Amino acid sequence: MAHSHEVGRTAEELAERHLVSLGYRILERNWYSGKREADIICTRDTFLVLAEVKAFHHHRITFIDEVVSRRQQRFLVDTAEAYLRLHPRLDLHIRFDVIIVNFREKGFSIEHIEDAFYPEAE
Repeated sequence: MAHSHEVGRTAEELAERHLVSLGYRILERNWYSGKREADIICTRDTFLVLAEVKAFHHHRITFIDEVVSRRQQRFLVDTAEAYLRLHPRLDLHIRFDVIIVNFREKGFSIEHIEDAFYPEAE
């Protein structure tokens, strides 16, 4: 369990560095709304981005649902709405990204999927 937590924390740190290197401004990390969490909340240009970070070993995704379930997607949408309620002056479009950190024997790779999913209409 501790190993898994350490891998997740390392993946989030690498994802944060990746985002900063691309010009994103980090607002929050591991932000909670009740039991729901956003790994990274950041801004870039006209977007408020909630980034879900996933750590794998030698994994390649085909469909986003493989790494972020529909339920997790709904939780992220709810979390974004809660964040905007607390920060009503943020006049930004919302975007949901997924950052996959693949750990390999020697190093890692990062796959950043912008607009990974869209909120479903209710």
